[in-house]
Amino acid sequence: MLKTKIKIKNVCNPPSNELQLALVQTSNNSGMEPEIGSPDVEDEDSDEEFDDEAVYVLQPDPGKRIPIMNYDVNDQDLVRRRYIAMGACQPKKHQFKITKIGGNNRRFSAHWFDTYEWLEYSVELDAVFCFVCYLFKDKTKHKGGDAFVKGGFRNWNMMKNRCEKHPGSLTSAHCEAQEKYDLFIKPDASIRQSMASTSKQAKARYISRLGYSIYCLRFLDREKLREDSGWELFLENVKSFCLKHKIKVPDMDGFYKSALRSNKFFKKVKNLHRFCIDMFLGLIDRQLQELNNRFDEVNTEILVCMASFNPVDSFAAYDQEKLVKLAHFYPKDFSKTEILKLPYELSMFIADMRRDERFRKVKNIAQLSAKLVETKKNISYAIVYKLLKLVLILPVATASVERVFSSMNYVKNKLRAKMGEQYLNDCLVTFLERKFFMQVKEDTIISRLQKGDRRVKF
Repeated sequence: MLKTKIKIKNVCNPPSNELQLALVQTSNNSGMEPEIGSPDVEDEDSDEEFDDEAVYVLQPDPGKRIPIMNYDVNDQDLVRRRYIAMGACQPKKHQFKITKIGGNNRRFSAHWFDTYEWLEYSVELDAVFCFVCYLFKDKTKHKGGDAFVKGGFRNWNMMKNRCEKHPGSLTSAHCEAQEKYDLFIKPDASIRQSMASTSKQAKARYISRLGYSIYCLRFLDREKLREDSGWELFLENVKSFCLKHKIKVPDMDGFYKSALRSNKFFKKVKNLHRFCIDMFLGLIDRQLQELNNRFDEVNTEILVCMASFNPVDSFAAYDQEKLVKLAHFYPKDFSKTEILKLPYELSMFIADMRRDERFRKVKNIAQLSAKLVETKKNISYAIVYKLLKLVLILPVATASVERVFSSMNYVKNKLRAKMGEQYLNDCLVTFLERKFFMQVKEDTIISRLQKGDRRVKF
């Protein structure tokens, strides 16, 4: 078995005319040859005498490097430490090559190193790479790659746009590699020190992951509750109804037999499986699917933010950050000044609500709005009250929009497919509000037509 020991040696006069660090590998079996694709090994006739030792030279140029996975598994962490000590290859004083792209002269700009710290440049290939992804990208989990990892990126006219997209989402290969990089350079840091030193963006990512983890746990709890107690309670209600109306209750341990169709159309399963799994849980799953299709992530987030206004248990669900976030969904209703004042007004609002005994018995948002008007606190907290009104009208507005789309098939049909926008709006108003339209007298309509332009614009 090959046993190795690693030590660090300076290798002078490398091809790049810079000092490079080397890994020295000593083998008990000096007759073994390096495998294809393994790190570069110095010749035995080297001026340096290391007995039977092989020297691995770390290339500062990313275009000349071999993948981290090609090193011995016991040496990979040491290789990473050496590369981190050397730092990303960022030759800021280099005369970058000019390339003709789309008829224009383009080349790499050194100021990109300041904007994207993970960026490094290969003089050999005239391309850029991601230093963090080279060291820590999990290629077993993220098999696909991009130009920043394999081959290099050199389309300079798209450089800024591509660098913005490379980090990706919270679960992207780059973000996971960045997280591993941060933990690798500070392995002994405590959680408190780590949270204190990380940026606001990193903290936000951590809180987001933690929130989704809690959401998943709650979802699993609801699923367990649905399977454990939901069916039993439902079955008891059905049995009670059947006994009351003298309906035969099937034996749950017996096999299911259809009363309307032949049994060959059904699998041979017991009644418990048929009624509980196929029907009861199947119907719940379809309802959940319909809810997921109807409410996307944005709508779900709005509903979660709206719940922070819930006055039950002395505003137990209150969350100031969510309410401020909710106001950002209505940029046309809140000015920038109102957005800035909202956190302060919310702090005063919640303190007043929890202190005032008149709001103890308020059970929902509608009662909260009415009580604010009754006590004239809607004037003191005008911005909060405006946000509360938007929350109250959201279900009505959503239902109204759905009714409009449903009614369009009646108003704008195949015979009137070329209706103008104004004419369509007028027809929809009279159709949707026909309850009020029927109360308008004919004389009033005739008088209005005689005074105005009677021509209909199509």
